[in-house]
Amino acid sequence: MAVHRDNLLEEEENEEDNALFEGDGLVDQDSDIPPHLRDLARAAQTGDVDALRYALGEMNILLFFSLFLFYYLLEILVLGI
Repeated sequence: MAVHRDNLLEEEENEEDNALFEGDGLVDQDSDIPPHLRDLARAAQTGDVDALRYALGEMNILLFFSLFLFYYLLEILVLGI
């Protein structure tokens, strides 16, 4: 968001800065945000603390599963099990 020295907002630049958001303030489904991060982005945009906690919890589960899968595949490659 760009502000002139006289504190007036430039509408053209503001629209470009918020190109990822719809008019209602939520993430545009056609945006560049990956599907697995949309709930997190929506919760952060709306300020819903409970939804943010849930989305972060889901991210922790995905991270744990990814690390487990990586470790398992690495073990197969290294040990040949």
